[in-house]
Amino acid sequence: MKKIYISLIVSSLFFSSLSWAICPKNTPNIRITASQGSIKYITNMARKDFIAKYPGTPNTTLGLTVANLQVKMTGEPNISQTARQTCVGLKEVNFQIGYDNILVYIHKDYKPGSCQYRVVKDHENYHVNVHRQAISFFKPDIETVLRKAVAKLKPERVNSSNQAQQVVNKQFAQIQKEIAPLLNHINVKIREKNAAIDTPESYKATSKLCKSW
Repeated sequence: MKKIYISLIVSSLFFSSLSWAICPKNTPNIRITASQGSIKYITNMARKDFIAKYPGTPNTTLGLTVANLQVKMTGEPNISQTARQTCVGLKEVNFQIGYDNILVYIHKDYKPGSCQYRVVKDHENYHVNVHRQAISFFKPDIETVLRKAVAKLKPERVNSSNQAQQVVNKQFAQIQKEIAPLLNHINVKIREKNAAIDTPESYKATSKLCKSW
């Protein structure tokens, strides 16, 4: 998961040292943004270039799809202030998941319009759809986990802007901890779906679709 970015300005708040009561409970709003990403086809590289750029790529590769699942979480603090105390929690959580660009590499020997180009492109587009469909499929689960996570959060009394930032950071860390297992599960399922088509049997069937390679 990428670093959480959050801005909190509390330096002008009045922090009281008087007797205090329990901070009022509030449940943060949740906004989820899912990005399918743009596809970029790259057709000027050979197999050796794939392997050099992405170590571990099989030396029989004629096409390659690269999609990095990105997660970013930001938020807005909730500041509750009375004459007796200042309480800080989260007012809103913005959760972004998806892809910026999905890169599809097709061997440079296969020109657009050729049988080989079409077959490799179709194969790689299957991988693209695996990545994209995972975002849509798991979005309800992401929302469920996030709602459960924020329901557990409790505003805390603070005496300084540094304490306020610490509270917000701690609450985001709690959300991260709750959502991490699901994100790991999503990545596992994506790998499994992709592996299902990258088999010797699949490659053998693909090789029969064109007269020559």
